[in-house]
Amino acid sequence: MMLASLILLAPPTAVVACRPQDRPGLVAQATAFGGVVAPDRARAQAAAAAGDTARAAAARYLGLEIAPFLIAPDAVSPRRLGCPFVFAWPFAEPGTVGRSPPSHVLPHEIGHAAFLHFLIPRTVDDEYGGDAPDWLDEMVAIAFEDSVGVANRRADGRRHAERHALIPLRRLLAMTHPEWVAAGPSTGQSPGGNLGVPGSPDTPAYYATVRLLFDYLVARTGNPQVLRDLADAARTKVPIDRWMLARVARFGDGPTLEDLDVAMTAFAIGDPAYRAAGDADLRRSQAR
Repeated sequence: MMLASLILLAPPTAVVACRPQDRPGLVAQATAFGGVVAPDRARAQAAAAAGDTARAAAARYLGLEIAPFLIAPDAVSPRRLGCPFVFAWPFAEPGTVGRSPPSHVLPHEIGHAAFLHFLIPRTVDDEYGGDAPDWLDEMVAIAFEDSVGVANRRADGRRHAERHALIPLRRLLAMTHPEWVAAGPSTGQSPGGNLGVPGSPDTPAYYATVRLLFDYLVARTGNPQVLRDLADAARTKVPIDRWMLARVARFGDGPTLEDLDVAMTAFAIGDPAYRAAGDADLRRSQAR
């Protein structure tokens, strides 16, 4: 999903330090990426961990050194924070811990922001993210998630693969994000599939397939920055299906997208990381 209305990015003309300052009723915490302003110390520490995760993912998967940034409540005016890159986040109110989003959500949303800001921006209204295909926008955000999010996505991917319920690549590469379709682009509402109950029955398979496709392409190309290459291909209008098939051909995967569907299913069932995530998820289910 993407909370597009929560993102404020003012591109800096030079790298500047972002030093958070305490504000009435809020706590500031300096970090390696800049800092956090949050309702309390616990939320500040959680947001700091999310920011660290996102910063590391940007370097590892996109080859980007993100400029210093702050994470702050969306109610605080960014102009008062003195930082050109501010990620406005709707922290849960004190006393509503149970309603706080899972730990993977904040780095996920920062991933969306980084992709729009540094790689493929939005140039028209009424679209899910930027001008990139929706699945690529979502793939970058998923790559930014923390280890808990990664394990859950892989377990879900293995479940879908075992049930032959993944979305076929020919459909995935052309489809609009199912949560955007469910919400309706004219409503002004943000898709909710990453925060709560999916708005579309296609959403779980969509996320599972996108995560699996990312892991599959990294494994086949040996390039953890394959997302950067995909963004370059999308920006220059290279047909993505041909791009993918050309890069996995030496492994005998292909020559059609339908062949890649079969190869991805086998990857999800046989890959050690997917097997470990699925087994851990099964043990948790049995313990409940």
